[in-house]
Amino acid sequence: ATLIYFFLPETLKKEQRTKHISFKSLNTLSHFRDIFILKEARLILLLGSLFFFGLFFYQSNISVFLKDVFAWGPAYIGALFAVIGACDIASRALLLPRLLAFSERRIGQGGLIFMVLGFICLVSGAFMGLPALLWTAVILITLGEGLFDPIYNNLLSESVEESKQGQLQGVNQSLHSSY
Repeated sequence: ATLIYFFLPETLKKEQRTKHISFKSLNTLSHFRDIFILKEARLILLLGSLFFFGLFFYQSNISVFLKDVFAWGPAYIGALFAVIGACDIASRALLLPRLLAFSERRIGQGGLIFMVLGFICLVSGAFMGLPALLWTAVILITLGEGLFDPIYNNLLSESVEESKQGQLQGVNQSLHSSY
């Protein structure tokens, strides 16, 4: 925190910053109320909550799922994680910059569609015992997350005025921590 204070300058203009901190501002629930009364921010946060809740369960259980359903060992699971890393890099470094010609909402929707298709492939692959569907699922889910996440953060930050950015990001991080 000390390094951040000294090496990352504040981007909010001085006149827009909070002048004093009241006891009321320490109440976490008041921040949730202040942000959730803003319709656009509320809708984006709720969509993000559904997305990240599903992603959390996928990420925290995929290894056990692969071991139990497909009887995969460490080598296959490690290879799958290497593919996940490559897809994550591809989605953010190669694919996303090329898609910026489209609207952010379209890119975000595309990411969500990829993720839904990925989960359908994941379930189908498990029921049919087809590892090829599993590999397809992992690629689609990772590409979908790589497209949706940066767009989500941008849409979220644009949903409130500059003076509420810190409060919004605090609520967003609190929600992420609760999953």
